[in-house]
Amino acid sequence: GVDLDEKAVEIAKLNLLLRGIEGLQETGNTGKKMLPNLSLNIRCGNTLVSGKYEDEETESENSQLSLIFDKHSEHKSNIKALIELKDRFYLEEDNDKKDDIINQVHKHEYKINKYLNKNLEDYFDDVEKIKPFNYEVAFCEVMKKGGFDCVIGNPPYKMFSRVTGTDSKGYSDEEKIYFNKVYRDSAEYKLSMYAIFSNKAMSLMRTNGRFGYILPDSYILGFYFSKLRNYILSNFHIGRIVLLMEDFWEQASVGLPSILITSKDEGKIMKCIEALTVNEFKTGQVRNFSINQNYYRKIERNKFRLFFSQ
Repeated sequence: GVDLDEKAVEIAKLNLLLRGIEGLQETGNTGKKMLPNLSLNIRCGNTLVSGKYEDEETESENSQLSLIFDKHSEHKSNIKALIELKDRFYLEEDNDKKDDIINQVHKHEYKINKYLNKNLEDYFDDVEKIKPFNYEVAFCEVMKKGGFDCVIGNPPYKMFSRVTGTDSKGYSDEEKIYFNKVYRDSAEYKLSMYAIFSNKAMSLMRTNGRFGYILPDSYILGFYFSKLRNYILSNFHIGRIVLLMEDFWEQASVGLPSILITSKDEGKIMKCIEALTVNEFKTGQVRNFSINQNYYRKIERNKFRLFFSQ
C-alpha cells in the first residue's frame, strides 16, 4: 500500500499488526511469536508522481517498465539486488538482520530513484518535497512480473480547473502541469483526482489482474469523464458497476456511491447492479442487467448508460 501521509502509513501498519496478532505463528528457531515487519509493504510517497526512464523513444508507462527491467538496463544489477534482498527479508526471522536488509534495500532504491526522478526537475522546483514514488523500484518484485494481482482503494474526490493560477484545492500549479502532461487518458477540462488515481491504479495491474475502487457516480455519465471511460473501454474489461441509491458520504455531497471493478483480460460482458440501500446490496435485494461493453463505444462520449430491470 502507498500513502502520501506518513502518519497514515504508520496507522495502517499498526492496524494491520493489531488485526494480525491473533494469527501469529511461532518461529521455528526460537518458539517465540513474531510480528511481521511491514516496512517494505506499506510505503510513503506520492503515488501520482513518478520518475521516468530516460529514453527519447519511450512515452508510455508500460514501455518504461519493460526498459527498467530489460537485460541491457544500466540498473539491472541494482534491480536484481533489490529483488534478492526482499526475498531474504521475507524469510529472515531475526529483527536486527531485517533492519540491516532494509537499509541495504533503501541504498539500492536511492540509486535508481535518483536517476528516474531526474526528469521531474522539469516540473518541480523541489522534487524531494513532492515525494515521487516509483512502483517499479519500491515493488520491483511485483512489477517485474507484470504488475499487481489486485489494486483496491478509495481515492480523494477533489475536482478543480486545469488552468494554472486558479483554485486547486491544495494542489500546486506544478502538479497541475504535471497531471495534464502525464495523465492524458483522464485529465479533461477539469482535473478530477479520482479519475487520475483510477488511471494510475489500473495501469499497475498485471494481465488478468483486477481493480476495484469506491467512487462517486459522476464517471458513469459525467461530461468531463469521457477520456477515462474511453481509457477503460479500450484497455480493460468492466466486470461490474455497482450503483447505490443511498448516499452514505458523511463529509461531502459528491454524488451517489458506486463501485467500479475492472480486470485486464479479454472479457466484454459487464454486469451492472443497483441497490436502493447498502443493506439491500448486502442481502442481494438488487436490480441488475448484463451488457457487452462495446455498446458504450457507440455512445456519444462513451457514456455508461445503465438500464436496470425491475
